Amino acid sequence: SEMCIRDRYQRRVRGKVLPYVDVIFSNDDEAREFSKAKNFETEDTLEIAKKTAAIEYNGPHGGRTVVFTQGHLPTVFVTPSGNGEVAVKPIAAEKIIDTNGAGDSFVGGFLAGAALGHPIEKCIEAGNYAAGVIIQHDGCTFPATPESVSYTHLRAHETPEHLVCRLLLEKKKKNIHLEVTIISTRQTN
Repeated sequence: SEMCIRDRYQRRVRGKVLPYVDVIFSNDDEAREFSKAKNFETEDTLEIAKKTAAIEYNGPHGGRTVVFTQGHLPTVFVTPSGNGEVAVKPIAAEKIIDTNGAGDSFVGGFLAGAALGHPIEKCIEAGNYAAGVIIQHDGCTFPATPESVSYTHLRAHETPEHLVCRLLLEKKKKNIHLEVTIISTRQTN
């Protein structure tokens, strides 16, 4: 029944909402499903991102940004000014405990970087970092002090809760406004 609801929702809303979506986040499986639904005739993640970014856009930012994660493979992105990929820091298979929440964590890390005005590559690094931490723990938990920090906004002795408060204050000081819409085509059995 979820598939029926999802399909009905997509047919009625996608064409009306998508032209106003500024940023699209997805994993590669969801991107391929979207490609099939839009008849893009490709399974190449970067090509799907390019075609997704090229869909009619009526928003205020001169174009849409598309970011597709691919697990351990590089994260691909398309912006109005170009495209590229960002490597994912390898994590040993035995350290991966639970992938629930990885996508949401990625988006949270990405948006933290965006709120601070970082370039897209650094935003993706922050997203990859956050997802990498989450998948090494049971459930959607974040340790008080992550073991390995390759890219983070945490200051010395700052907890994740303090980070969120600091980011919100910095966002308010810089008068930054972020709007995010996440469209998911994920199926659950």
